[in-house]
Amino acid sequence: MKIIRKYCIGFCATLMVLKAQTQDWDVYLQKYDLGPGSIVVDLSLIEKAPLDSMPFIIITGVKFNKCTEEGLPQTDEFENLYRISDSIGSVINKVKGKALAGIFTYQCKRLDYYYVSDTLGLSFQIAECYKRNFPKYEFHLSINHEPSWVSYTEFLYPNKPILLYLTNRKQVAEFEQKGDSVNKARKVNHWIYFPTEKSRLEFIQIASNKGFNIENIQRVSESRLPYQIHISRIDKIELQTITEITLELRKQAFRLGGEYDGWETEMAK
Repeated sequence: MKIIRKYCIGFCATLMVLKAQTQDWDVYLQKYDLGPGSIVVDLSLIEKAPLDSMPFIIITGVKFNKCTEEGLPQTDEFENLYRISDSIGSVINKVKGKALAGIFTYQCKRLDYYYVSDTLGLSFQIAECYKRNFPKYEFHLSINHEPSWVSYTEFLYPNKPILLYLTNRKQVAEFEQKGDSVNKARKVNHWIYFPTEKSRLEFIQIASNKGFNIENIQRVSESRLPYQIHISRIDKIELQTITEITLELRKQAFRLGGEYDGWETEMAK
């Protein structure tokens, strides 16, 4: 959590610039073998990935000089990294079909991930841009045929626990912006879906043991997970608290073949 707070200013500034576009951008930190890494990702691309019209991936960026012990940028390095990404982006944006899928920052390197329709001449143009405008930076450039978009779907895009955290973070932020006292306990509702009535009954026992009230159970449709349960409990919705609660509910639901489908509550001031 300390690392998240420490680097939020820089990474969140990147996020604000990207969110000015139409895509659904978000940022998260994750621990890797050599330390923490940051991924800024366009979540909206998951709805259409892979795009057959953009079968090539460009991974490009620089090794930056002003980096912390954790391998992330120092505050005064962010502006330089923005300028570099913008300059390279202006080269890649000349291609008719392109999509910036994400940005990975790790061990003093920042890499932009683009999917493009055509790569003709791009390698030379990108390399020349680095050499001409940013000669003090060591640059990385790889261009590959990747019609599966595996770098996006299996690396940049968050796994389900992280995606749940991002959803919680966005939801809690909306409550805070409206003046909610997120540390004030109130009734919080949760919905979970299961493949069989037996699995739902087993979950009911688990939820009851954890102090949840069973609000409603019903069969909602002829879908893969037709057995719905609506539960509630008096809890705070402060981010760490609600994330611990929802991750545990998701884990128990997943173990039984079910899926956790989110929470709702009323404002508390």
